[in-house]
Amino acid sequence: MSDMRNQIGTLAQNNYYYVEMSGLPQTLTDHLTTRYSKVFGDLPKFTHRLGFLCSEATLPTSAYATAETKNDFMGVTQEFAHTRIYTDLDMTFYVDNNYKVLKFFEGWMDYVGGGAAASDEVDIDRTLSGSAYRRFNYPKDYKMNSMRIYKFERDYKQQIKYTFVNLFPKSMGAVSVAY
Repeated sequence: MSDMRNQIGTLAQNNYYYVEMSGLPQTLTDHLTTRYSKVFGDLPKFTHRLGFLCSEATLPTSAYATAETKNDFMGVTQEFAHTRIYTDLDMTFYVDNNYKVLKFFEGWMDYVGGGAAASDEVDIDRTLSGSAYRRFNYPKDYKMNSMRIYKFERDYKQQIKYTFVNLFPKSMGAVSVAY
């Protein structure tokens, strides 16, 4: 058994990590602070705490988009890579009993889609008549500058850091409500 351990080595554990979110644009911060000031309190402290509430992160992989040529040589098909494609980063968060995590991401997505300012009231009659519209915000106003995922071992001797830039939530998974 010890001979096998020497050959394989020590394997990395996959459940020790921390998510660090930084660089929310000021316009998004103002939106969240204004609309949800009673919910989040100090937004930087909340986003720091949010990093600990990430229960799962699936790191993106990559693949190459390829093109195929058939007529360069008779009977020979060649394929070559031309673009590297990354999959999306998927993350799962625990939702606290005050629903702050859910309100944070819903507020962020609302802002991306041109959500109303805190002082604006939703006109129900206009919405029901079908004349409501959305004007999306500019990407520079809703993309987070950077997010880091620190993956480490139980003894903290080994770590690896993944840095992601220009992030924003593209979708939220269904939130199950059941007895």
